Amino acid sequence: MPIYEDALKALNTLNKNDIVEMKSYPTPPTELVMIISAVCVLFDTKENWDEGKKLMNEPKKFLDSLVSYKKDNIPEKILKKVKKYIKMENFKPEIIAKKSKAGESICKWVIAIV
Repeated sequence: MPIYEDALKALNTLNKNDIVEMKSYPTPPTELVMIISAVCVLFDTKENWDEGKKLMNEPKKFLDSLVSYKKDNIPEKILKKVKKYIKMENFKPEIIAKKSKAGESICKWVIAIV
């Protein structure tokens, strides 16, 4: 699973400050809202920026939860919802990278998880 390993490497380049920077947007770019909404789906919570910020409240814990996510036991209904995000035109790491380093890494992770 090279794509998954690459996504984990990308996550491992992030630190607390990268997450703090991302969640500090009062009005985040739509691309970041899209990425965080996909993460919210995977964690079975409401799909919006406010819920995503709650997930990111403790940056280290948030990053650890991504790295340790049980990708082999994702319910089909969750996979289906996440795939809708992945199919969006702007759900591409190279596009997200222009907005946020953390967003780019999380985008890679979401793609690799499904």
